[in-house]
Amino acid sequence: MADPISIASGVITLAAFAFRSSVSLYQVVESYQKSSKEIRELAEELTGFQNATDTLQNIASTYESRFSALSLTLIYCGETCQEYQKLIETCSKHSKDSRSSVRDWARLQYKGDTIHDFKEKLALYRSTITMAVTSETL
Repeated sequence: MADPISIASGVITLAAFAFRSSVSLYQVVESYQKSSKEIRELAEELTGFQNATDTLQNIASTYESRFSALSLTLIYCGETCQEYQKLIETCSKHSKDSRSSVRDWARLQYKGDTIHDFKEKLALYRSTITMAVTSETL
């Protein structure tokens, strides 16, 4: 992990960490051709997550203490995005520029967490953040 992130960090810092991690992963995913439905769906889920963390950062700037329960969720999400980005980069040795190798994506799915599994994790993180923001703004 590039930044030493801890639970003691503020919610805004953790939300920014999760946001940056998801943006970095999004850029890696976007570098592949979007012909695959799974890749498009992953990019869409990452965009939704980025929107949720951006909203959280905006609201938490005023009411940060009310979102302290999200600290672990934000840490886990940021770390998960970073780990998945490393996995994609490791498994994409044969992909060049805008041409993605079918063998690379098959290897990625064989490694364990498939794209679908990762999308589900990301959706759960996004839902948790969205519910916290929604309940706080109501």
